[in-house]
Formats: sequence, structure tokens, C-alpha cells
Amino acid sequence: MSDINYISSFDSTNLYAKISLGESPIANLIVVHGLTEELDDYDEVTAFFNEYDFNVIRYDQRSHSNTSGIKELHERIDILVEDLKAVVDYVKKQLTGEVFILGHGVGGSIAAMFGIKHPDEVLGFVSCGGLSPTGQPLLRDDAGDESSNEEEDKGMESVQKQRMIQNFRQRLHEINIDYKQFTDCVLIMHGGDDKVVSSDDAIQFYKEADTTHKSLRIYDGLNHELLNVTSYRGMLLSDIVNWLEFELSCVEQDNE
Repeated sequence: MSDINYISSFDSTNLYAKISLGESPIANLIVVHGLTEELDDYDEVTAFFNEYDFNVIRYDQRSHSNTSGIKELHERIDILVEDLKAVVDYVKKQLTGEVFILGHGVGGSIAAMFGIKHPDEVLGFVSCGGLSPTGQPLLRDDAGDESSNEEEDKGMESVQKQRMIQNFRQRLHEINIDYKQFTDCVLIMHGGDDKVVSSDDAIQFYKEADTTHKSLRIYDGLNHELLNVTSYRGMLLSDIVNWLEFELSCVEQDNE
């Protein structure tokens, strides 16, 4: 069961959000979705983390699904980062326990930028398929060679999404994002067969992040939609839970 809420951002834009509570919550997990996604795409992910007693907070980013806003997201990345800040502040005010952020694709990049701009605001980050400022988008070789109309439409959608990602990455480069300024705990996950964002982006993030609490996991044979691959979802989400629980145990040890 998820409670629907609207979280007011810095400019009074209402971010459509759903909050799903664990039975005996041990921490809070904020989910930041990627381009062309919406919070409902993470229903099964939410249910999984709830079973492990994590509160899950999801929200539709601007111009996505139930949240209005700017169309050209790459032009105002700073706004998206401040939207996430509003969500973090809301969670800290309304819920108890440590806060983690999980971002997918562009959502992973926004989460990383949040960590750079607002260090030590949350306990840790999970980045799935995030892109770096200096990497290159991977246009599918077969995008325009589909035989059926349905597959051709999917190919065109892929090309369009690639162009959006390319614009987003260019903007990241222009605002001079420096992963060396990232100092928080982070788990970086990427599909080894990702045709949307190269796994080299994940490797760059891992190498440059200025923190000793960082882990990199490249999953051979998996693509960009790491959290939506039914056959492997349980394994991947278990990896995340184990990492979250480890970071929580480190905090408990420090407090003893």
C-alpha cells in the first residue's frame, strides 16, 4: 500500500510522490527514475525493498507522468537536483532513520550531482546505469533495421532516447561535473551489455569518486534496464539490500 503525496519543491512545483512503508522500517530509500520513466515503473522494486523493511519514496520528475514542468530537462539540470533536495528534506522531516538514494540512468546522474552539491546529506547512494559527463552514448546498430512496424517504432524510440541522453550528457559536461568532488558512500551498478550508456561511465565514476566506501559491479550480459530484467531482478535487488545493510551496520558500529 502506497500513500500518494505531493512534495513541494523550491519553486512551489508539486512533485507527485508515493511513499510505501516497511513493516518495521530500518531506513529510507528514495528512488530517482530515469528519462521517459515514471514512479509506477518501480512498483515491484518497491515491494521488494518493503519486504526488507525499507521505506521507499518515489516521485515523478518534472515533465514526467503526474508532475508538470520543463520539457528540455537537460537545459536545467540544477532544477532537478534541487527537486531531489526537496524530497530528501521532506523524508528527513516526516520519517525516521537513515536515508539512501537509488537512481537509474539519468536519475543516477542526478543523484551523483546531488551528492557533489550536498555532501553528507544522506548515508549513501546506489547508481544503476548512470552516465558520466565525458562518456559517449551508444546508438544501437540495429535501431533502424527492424522488420515490423512495432519493432521499427521501438527502434525510433531508442534513437530519440539516445538523443535526449546525448543532450543531457553535453549539459553535464558544460556545467563541469567533477566526480572527484563526490565523497559519499556509493554502490555503482551497470550492465556489461548496456546499449544505452557504456559501462565505461560506471568505471569512471568508481575511479574518480573520492571515497573509500565505494563498490563497482558490472553485470556481464545485462543491459541498461537492470532493475526491470525479471530473470535477474531478485539477484540484483538482493545485492543492493546487502550493500545497504552493510552500510547501516557500519553506522551502528561507529555509534557503539
